[in-house]
Amino acid sequence: MWGFHPGNSVEKVHLQFCKRLLGVKKCTRNDFVYGELGRTSLRCQRLINIVKYWIKIVNSCKHKYVKIVYNLMYNDMLDKPTCVNWCTLLRDLLVSLDLEEVWLYQSVGNTSTLLMLVKEIINDRFIVDWQCRLRDSTRASLYKFFNVFGFKSYVDHLTISKIRTSLSQLRVASHRLCIETG
Repeated sequence: MWGFHPGNSVEKVHLQFCKRLLGVKKCTRNDFVYGELGRTSLRCQRLINIVKYWIKIVNSCKHKYVKIVYNLMYNDMLDKPTCVNWCTLLRDLLVSLDLEEVWLYQSVGNTSTLLMLVKEIINDRFIVDWQCRLRDSTRASLYKFFNVFGFKSYVDHLTISKIRTSLSQLRVASHRLCIETG
């Protein structure tokens, strides 16, 4: 159901839509677009959905097919340590989120608290990676000084599309001013 496929094609369409929404060039840095709209990648949402689905499986009745298949994969993982399946990838995800105990116990106390924690960790890591990419980028020398990750209110409040687009282009350096064109 919720797989670990990177989904590059879907992410590409997502970014094209976001760039069109802002009215910027196709070659505008993706990090600028994420920062202006306060959006994380679709991969982050997919990882959250994977954990949600796992919680649903763990809490389901033992006679359901999904639970039976899950138990088969889980036992396969225990019997063959080199085996790679959905369970091993999920285990690696939870370990990377510092939630190894949740995996070891194969149970979830408060579902909503765990989901909130997972969402917070995944989104925070995306934002930290975003900040690191901006810090290391020569293209983002001005952008990183005045921008904080989050949805910019001008996108909603400026009703004249030409002005909103011009402001977006100026903020993300997607314009034809001499400083960009040379």
